[in-house]
Amino acid sequence: MKKIDLATWKRKEHFDFFSKMKSPTFGIVTEVNCEQCYKNSKEKEESFFANYLHKSMIAVNAVDELKYRITNGEVIAFGKIHAGITITREDETFGFGFVNFSSDFETFNIELQREILADYYIQQIMVKKNPYQKSPLENLRFGKEKKCCPFQ
Repeated sequence: MKKIDLATWKRKEHFDFFSKMKSPTFGIVTEVNCEQCYKNSKEKEESFFANYLHKSMIAVNAVDELKYRITNGEVIAFGKIHAGITITREDETFGFGFVNFSSDFETFNIELQREILADYYIQQIMVKKNPYQKSPLENLRFGKEKKCCPFQ
């Protein structure tokens, strides 16, 4: 982490403008061609979601400005940005998860799948089901076998 010196920062004017807003965010919507990523995922029997998320996080972590965060009114440059995910559940609700970023896909994917499994088991316990009963996740495998998320 590194604190950005606002006095000399070239984006100070933008920071001053947006920081006065109640919800200072900026967004963009655009089409992205993911055809090759989808094709590669299916050929390798990997989760498209895992691959798309991993490639998105590689892109985010390649741009310094995308690693800036406002903390206690200060702009902080982080060395690494991790992923927040939404996890679809069988009952049409959803949960949230946190995945540490790794540039290595296998490492990233193992953590992603563990987060999805953790949400599944928490839901089983919360609704007082047996967490060891057969589930749609029973064939989930990690590593070289590359059978990933059943929600792909």
